Amino acid sequence: MLLNPRMALSAHLTAVQGGTALMVVGVVWPAVSLGETLQSTARWAIILGLYALWVGLTLSATTGASAALPIAGAGYRSGRVVEIAVSAIVLGSSAIMTSGWLLFVAGLIRNQWAGITPEKRSQPR
Repeated sequence: MLLNPRMALSAHLTAVQGGTALMVVGVVWPAVSLGETLQSTARWAIILGLYALWVGLTLSATTGASAALPIAGAGYRSGRVVEIAVSAIVLGSSAIMTSGWLLFVAGLIRNQWAGITPEKRSQPR
């Protein structure tokens, strides 16, 4: 079923680490201080980026695509269209996820500089 077992392990570990990261984000999220639109953008970029990366790695494991992942994909090749599609998914999801993490960290830093605690934010002004 899976052409590249090493890539399948990579996909599995990505899913486990991504799930752990999502749990941590869920706990820490109340400390993020961003506007409503930026918070929504950051949240969905992290979620979609993590899931898309897992899908890209799983596709790579099933098809043997390795252009974007030369270490885990060493010795495997796939058709040109599949290689391009998997590379686009992996690289695109990485870029989306990175932008989400940057917004998340910016919201944490902004909150720290402003001295806003979750308790203060929930109080009426």
